Amino acid sequence: MVGDLNIPRESAAFAGFVAAAGLHDILAGDTRPTYRSTPRWPSPPALDHVLVRAAAGETLTGAADFVFQDKVTLRDGRRVHLSDHYGVQAQLIRSK
Repeated sequence: MVGDLNIPRESAAFAGFVAAAGLHDILAGDTRPTYRSTPRWPSPPALDHVLVRAAAGETLTGAADFVFQDKVTLRDGRRVHLSDHYGVQAQLIRSK
């Protein structure tokens, strides 16, 4: 399960959901924000998540990092951010 859940990674509600669903948070412990800061929200939390659950008899591990943090140049020369969130690039490794 991946995406913007609009709930901070360090919140009790998020921890309860992850535990109840039997999921593993690939980004656990990563305190970097996933939402671009703004003057009105200078220190946003991590709102985007990569949650996994291994199949029976398997192990699922992984790592993730953020991409598309910088502005890109469009064809017309404008420099813009692609989103108000950073992209999350994840690599998952399945083993038996």
